[in-house]
Amino acid sequence: MAAPKPIQDVPAPLAQVIVSSIKEAEEPVVFSLYPNPASQSFDIQYGLNQTSDVQMVLLDMKGQIVKTIAQYKNQTAGIYQVLNVDIAHLNCSIYLLQIRTKDTVTIRKMTVD
Repeated sequence: MAAPKPIQDVPAPLAQVIVSSIKEAEEPVVFSLYPNPASQSFDIQYGLNQTSDVQMVLLDMKGQIVKTIAQYKNQTAGIYQVLNVDIAHLNCSIYLLQIRTKDTVTIRKMTVD
């Protein structure tokens, strides 16, 4: 497994990112979000089992992007967190959190209350 890139080499996201461990994820992309439902902000934890570009967006139920959360180039395999994603401006509704890599698109339902 390649050595992880230092945080300063990863493009700045629209939220804070912390590398919590460098271990291989079992699935191509696994992630969770907390709290759900949320009202002001939420956190994402995700894992990659291989180096990939990563894009995270929040979609409304029509499939329209309402917020771009983060975009990374060549993020190494590991477990990551995106903290304090601001959603205070969003209407109460159900949204879809999408994480796209070079090989997969993974979606989780999220409720803003």
